[in-house]
Amino acid sequence: PNVESTDIILYEAAPIRSGSISRSAESEFLRKKTQQVFGITDPDYALGVESSLIRVSDRHPLYRFRGAIRADPYLSAAGREHEDFQIVLLAARKDLAEVRVEFTDLVNESGKGKMRKENLSWNLSREVQTRVSYWYPAALFGWKPDPLMEATPFHVRAGGQQPVWISLSVPPGTEPGLYKGRVLVKPKNSHPLTVSLKVRVWDYTLPLKGRFRMQGHAHPIATKKYPLPSNDIETWRNLAEVMLRYRLSPTAQYFPILSPPAEVIPFGIERGITSILAGGYFKHLLKDKIMQRCKTLKDLGVLDRAQIYMGDEPSPPFDDLAKKSKWVRENCPGLKIMVGGSRPRPELQGLVDIWDPMMSMEPERNEVYGSRMEDIRAARRRGEEVFWYEAGHRPPYPGHELDIPAIALRMIFWVSWKYGIDGWKQFGFVGGWEHRENQTWPDTEWNTYSWRTYNGNGQLLYPGPGGRPRPSIRMVNIRDGIEDIESLYLLRDGLERLETKFPRRYDRLKNEARSFLAVDERIVRNMWI
Repeated sequence: PNVESTDIILYEAAPIRSGSISRSAESEFLRKKTQQVFGITDPDYALGVESSLIRVSDRHPLYRFRGAIRADPYLSAAGREHEDFQIVLLAARKDLAEVRVEFTDLVNESGKGKMRKENLSWNLSREVQTRVSYWYPAALFGWKPDPLMEATPFHVRAGGQQPVWISLSVPPGTEPGLYKGRVLVKPKNSHPLTVSLKVRVWDYTLPLKGRFRMQGHAHPIATKKYPLPSNDIETWRNLAEVMLRYRLSPTAQYFPILSPPAEVIPFGIERGITSILAGGYFKHLLKDKIMQRCKTLKDLGVLDRAQIYMGDEPSPPFDDLAKKSKWVRENCPGLKIMVGGSRPRPELQGLVDIWDPMMSMEPERNEVYGSRMEDIRAARRRGEEVFWYEAGHRPPYPGHELDIPAIALRMIFWVSWKYGIDGWKQFGFVGGWEHRENQTWPDTEWNTYSWRTYNGNGQLLYPGPGGRPRPSIRMVNIRDGIEDIESLYLLRDGLERLETKFPRRYDRLKNEARSFLAVDERIVRNMWI
């Protein structure tokens, strides 16, 4: 993509071809290509493959399938890494009824091991309709795939397209090598097709608890008509299970509570939680409760991944914030103090452990949110952490809204690595759930205005049956970005060990590692422009 232009927001699809080829002619072309690739005589439908970086939907001209008709998709992953891709059914001749997707085990070609088929799963994407919003051209608004729904037999109308999201979870310690298995597509009223899946497993494993930390606001109280009571522990556990599957920490930074609750923290530890909040305190400190929570965090052995959210977008004077921070220092030693929406400020040095400026905003443009790279580097040299966040960014900066290309969610973390950022604060995960029409979703259409008139701003999760939230395509790409960073941490560790042990050898290998660790300037040269 041309990152110097706002054309970046259109690059996830090829030029629209609707004026040059009809849908029926396109379907027939793809059907014949399927016949050639799969070696099947006169198929009823076409079957294509697309990456997780591209949205696919036949309800918007930008998102019609433009991937490849192929029978042999290839993935590569480390242990404890997830990889996702799409297979797309294009019903050329008739409706396809009760389509099922099945898997076989993935077997190492060396014969040394296999990954059980239970490590593969699938979901259906569903569209939501975005409306006129800030910054974006009108061509982007409309039906957009995002929620990932349960895996149930589905129908595809004649002439329609249905993407199926397939996710592979590689168990930690999996024997490296090339694995082969099959994905079977079985319509009830038509012939099956088989996709031969190949997976290269690398000889390293990502950590359960990553070094890049995630925080945000996701609390069940956002859904007042949720099937379970808003503070029910089971509800919290359901929320945590979905979020941690995507390496997101289930915290509620705007409420003065321990999040997740103490009863859920062991569940989070087992799944690699990176942030726990002793509460968000912008007005008054509940001192007795904070001291009790500090004890709980120490007893559970998680004080090192816990913080107290002491302020949000503060501006001078800082007397009250300083007073509260000093109290925490004296009464809860070891508990980190975080100030959200703030650059590293000299007035608060020694009182704040975690800063949280807005990405791509310098102080000259905004005194509260802005930051300078030299200030971030200085804070990290002092041993402080620096998170950052975005809210309503203009293209071409990456963000998390619905009208931004799916790849932009992954780019957030490439940019974070380039600038040495320690964590990402997603200010909201359940924005918009409170809208009346969203209380009856998915039986009604989703209102995408999650914050003001932004589509999907502060919202990544959707309500699900039985109190279990549904993930989104955006979360898939967030997880990929986080896993990219964790791989880069491991590569950097390996390079440092190599340089220490062999300072005068393996220069070519070292240079290759350095090139991977440096984010290409074609992706980002300067966030402060």
